Amino acid sequence: MGQTSTTAGRAAAPFGAPYVAAFVAVLVALIAPLWVPAMPPLSDYLNHVARADVLARYGQEAAYRAFYAPAWGPYPNLAFDLFTVPVARVVGAETAGKLFLSLTVALFATGSVLFGRALLGRPSLRALLAAFFAYSESFLLGYASFSFGMGLMLAALSLFVGAGGAVTSVKRQVGFAALALGVVVSHAAAFVTLCLACGAIVSVSAWQSRSRGGNLPVGALVRALIPLVPAGLYFLSWLLFFADHSADRGFSSPGTSARLLLQTMLPTYSARLDLVVLGACALAAAAALALARPLAVDARLAAAACLLAAAVFGAPADFGGGYEANGRYVVGAWLFGLFAISPREPRAAWSWARSAPAIAAITVLFARQGLVAKAFADLDRDLAGQVALLQSLPDGVTLGNLTFLDGRAPRAVQLRERAVLHATSVAVLTRHANVPTLYAIKGVQPLAHRTPRYDRHRFRATDKGPFELERIHDELDAALVCHAPRELTDALVAKGATISGEHAGCALYVWR
Repeated sequence: MGQTSTTAGRAAAPFGAPYVAAFVAVLVALIAPLWVPAMPPLSDYLNHVARADVLARYGQEAAYRAFYAPAWGPYPNLAFDLFTVPVARVVGAETAGKLFLSLTVALFATGSVLFGRALLGRPSLRALLAAFFAYSESFLLGYASFSFGMGLMLAALSLFVGAGGAVTSVKRQVGFAALALGVVVSHAAAFVTLCLACGAIVSVSAWQSRSRGGNLPVGALVRALIPLVPAGLYFLSWLLFFADHSADRGFSSPGTSARLLLQTMLPTYSARLDLVVLGACALAAAAALALARPLAVDARLAAAACLLAAAVFGAPADFGGGYEANGRYVVGAWLFGLFAISPREPRAAWSWARSAPAIAAITVLFARQGLVAKAFADLDRDLAGQVALLQSLPDGVTLGNLTFLDGRAPRAVQLRERAVLHATSVAVLTRHANVPTLYAIKGVQPLAHRTPRYDRHRFRATDKGPFELERIHDELDAALVCHAPRELTDALVAKGATISGEHAGCALYVWR
């Protein structure tokens, strides 16, 4: 059931040496920027590394045992912790984190190539283009477990598509079920993406079979999705028994959802250059479509792309402790949209002229990786300056983070602001600090705070108060305060706080 764009069952073409060389070059471009900074400035990533260090060295550090407690459970958000905690015991949390990020982008790139070959029956330049989607805004915000899960999702989907949309052999069923289970353990949104894609593929394939005069193959539909059952049960058990539904707070506006869909796939940390990259890729896509005529639309992939785009608008923005959770589905929408249109009659011979648009787009994305690497180096200096302020603190301090963000700024500006949002988490590594903003979300992450303290850390730039000053003063010993209004800083000084140091709009206030 469900023929691919090539003849189902026909062996896919092998990867030639030039393609392998191009793939290796893409891998280098994806992995190298991660090793430029001391710690990749990927917002939540800093927080996750600190949590991994707590869990890895919990038995060795009395301060960790005093402030935190392990809270492992069957959560769909564990990829980062399952990898980095054991590896951190050998090489340290910072190196373990970089190794995980490198593995993540390598897995995503490999999954893109495997998916492309399974779908098209041959290696394709489009698959190399898709590999660069590893650096979506979700990745740059440090959603590491999700990004890893999406790489596994592509590997699972390549098995599914390679079987013609129905995994029938026992070997394939077991392999697909194992990969699907890995996806759901990695991250819930990656599993939802997999389910929507598989559902679209089998449903459209069944409808096409019926439209050709056959019966609706209900039994085949069911058999195709059976390997998803173990992962589905894992997800359902978490949803019913472990998820903290009090964290489900609301939905994005249509305008915000549209900006997520259009602006968060290929960010460069510069609003102007974001437009340049998107414009260049759009021109390349238009040229490729013009050269590929007559065109054929893979209705299965088009349906999957539409479902994921609808999820950006319809899924909760906050779900189970996830922030901008609906923005995760942008990756799937772009991925499946990229592969949804192909030449109606695949060319037998490769042509420079027909491949020129894809090669141009890949060149643009290589340049974009250079821009990202430069931004990483700049942000690393900002992060180092903030971390240097924290070195004056004593061991075991309870440290807060009060950062005021400009929600009306372009997303590129917000991305830069949020890159160092969790600088205080580094104090866990260097000062064994009690950081209430260290992510330990109930039912999502394998850590808990023994005594919860004031943990609000994101404020709007326009916020003038009133602030919970009594709680801030009573529950914290110090706070890194960034871009704050005078109303807050004056109130802190009036409460007896002193400034220990300043850097790039941030000041360390200490009062105990």
